[in-house]
Amino acid sequence: MKSLVTFALVAFVLLSMLASGADLALSMRDVALVTLARMELKQIARQVTLQYSETGTLPAKAEFARFLRARLRTPGRDPGLDRWQMPYWLETVQYQSRKLNTPRMKGEFVLLSAGPDRVWLSQDDLVIASTEK
Repeated sequence: MKSLVTFALVAFVLLSMLASGADLALSMRDVALVTLARMELKQIARQVTLQYSETGTLPAKAEFARFLRARLRTPGRDPGLDRWQMPYWLETVQYQSRKLNTPRMKGEFVLLSAGPDRVWLSQDDLVIASTEK
């Protein structure tokens, strides 16, 4: 029964895509790439967290691609780029120190991939926060 429900759901999605005029092959490819990119973002989040636990600092934004190339192995691909050949984006979370009245790093971060449309801060961006690892 479960496989019948799964089949019906997949068939409904595919028929809806065809009815809307979507390019089915491209859409299926993007679904696969999104899945792979989400897995990579989780792997990157683990590496960034490891860096923070080892050194007490997050990777510098300007050196983030270099950090990824040193920490990740992606045969045939540049680990500094997402599945759509856009650089991964690291955004650090800061808080205000009440005692020193200066911004301090809290070790939290957000990672982004521009997603299939290759446009930053659009609806299809892939996002993972350090609290989601």
